[in-house]
Amino acid sequence: MKSVAAYVSIDLLKDNANVLEAHLQLLLHAALRYAAKPEVFDLVRIHTNDTILNAEIQTLWYGAGFLLDSDGFRDSLALHISSNENRAAQAIVICPSVWWYKSRYSLSIVRECTIVFNRYYRPLFPSK
Repeated sequence: MKSVAAYVSIDLLKDNANVLEAHLQLLLHAALRYAAKPEVFDLVRIHTNDTILNAEIQTLWYGAGFLLDSDGFRDSLALHISSNENRAAQAIVICPSVWWYKSRYSLSIVRECTIVFNRYYRPLFPSK
């Protein structure tokens, strides 16, 4: 089943980078969980620089890039969301991948994800 999910998610992402946000979330979660990291990362590099994509879709690609390479995507993700409430909320949708699929990601990425999103997301919804 894993190989089918890996193949299908990558194949669909190649042909449908600009799908509905909910569909892209599902495809990215499947690819992050089952597909080979280099295959997903190649798509992320292409689509974070794709000016045809709308900002919401691009945000999900940035979030996936951050999960795969937190050092390489930290600054670009921070610049992309730059305190924009909607973008921060969309980027954090990909963040649960870290916890759901923790066997694929190190704890340092969990920490980095938390730092970036706390900086740009928490100020929008301060604790009481």
